[in-house]
Amino acid sequence: MNSPNALAITVGRVRWSVRIFPGILALLSLWPLCAHADAPNWPRLSANSRPSSVCRQALRLARSQFRSDNFDVYSSPPVPHGFPSSLVLHPNEGDISGGNGIWSDSRFFRKVVKRKHVPPYTVYWQKSASLGHRFVALDEPFNWQGDWYTLFSIPANWSLNKFWRERPRSGATRSRSGVLTFLHSSWRPPMVLVDHNNGHLWAVNMGAPYWLLGEWRVYTLGQNNAKPQCTVRFHAGASNPVGLLPKAVRRFARLCNSALGPDQNDGTLHPIETLRLQAQEVMANVAMRPWALIEKPYNTRAEVNADLRTWAKRELQRQRLYAAIQHQYPVAERALGHYYRARFDWSPEKARQVAAHALDIAFRSYFVFSIEQGN
Repeated sequence: MNSPNALAITVGRVRWSVRIFPGILALLSLWPLCAHADAPNWPRLSANSRPSSVCRQALRLARSQFRSDNFDVYSSPPVPHGFPSSLVLHPNEGDISGGNGIWSDSRFFRKVVKRKHVPPYTVYWQKSASLGHRFVALDEPFNWQGDWYTLFSIPANWSLNKFWRERPRSGATRSRSGVLTFLHSSWRPPMVLVDHNNGHLWAVNMGAPYWLLGEWRVYTLGQNNAKPQCTVRFHAGASNPVGLLPKAVRRFARLCNSALGPDQNDGTLHPIETLRLQAQEVMANVAMRPWALIEKPYNTRAEVNADLRTWAKRELQRQRLYAAIQHQYPVAERALGHYYRARFDWSPEKARQVAAHALDIAFRSYFVFSIEQGN
């Protein structure tokens, strides 16, 4: 497709082109200019958070993440101009499913690979302890989904060898030897920053992929590091932000979810459950951050519709489900437009355009069909 409104996308060795209609193209070009001002007053500190400088910084950083076009809130956030802390350890950019998902600043962390361990572990050792403690991050190879990451606070007088011998092997928060575990066997690495004002390091557990717009938990070194200094929340109410959407949109999502079917005998990759989780992440952004829906699903709308029609012809139950999805789609789109008008105080036209784009992305996110072979 050679249209000037075509977007070329490559996944693995497959390359395809997605046509973007002019109205949507214009809408996407305007989002970076308007999304920041239109976002409601989220995220927020939880009620029991400490009113400290670190907590205020964490909130400012979380708001920068929320208002960005990053798809999730557990990747490295954009650091605001003039921010009083710098990132010194954080998740690598992009896909970290292959492992080795930590980037660290060599001025603050020493990277040690324990090659005698099979498979090798990687330790990120804070060079200069502060307030009697130091952070230690551990990268543990796990399986095809990626590595596990753990963040400890250990006494300043411990050597690397002592840590390796006596590190906690369970999920306990505190050990008898004074070691604290802030993040245990997580699929996502932590984020560690250095405060320019005092040189102290502080850390954020940004949650895991299965936490839909989950909390950030902020930790510091020293006597008060047994509990989070504060918790940043990205939405109110239920644990799943999809529950904030209108009933018509939630019904549409349930119908699409039903079409995926059960995850049975699909091998160790569990493609159906993986697809279901990815679609739920998309729906969370539909509810709270529609400006973050800039990544295109694997298939075009035409490909999804064509393959769903083929899929539906095989059984009467599928035909009924497909008909229900087609009937519910425009109902959900109208409801989503009204939701955006109320939530973001957008004009009717802007709310309609964003709703059309967001629901299209959500719909296609539920289904993946081989481009070369069809269904």
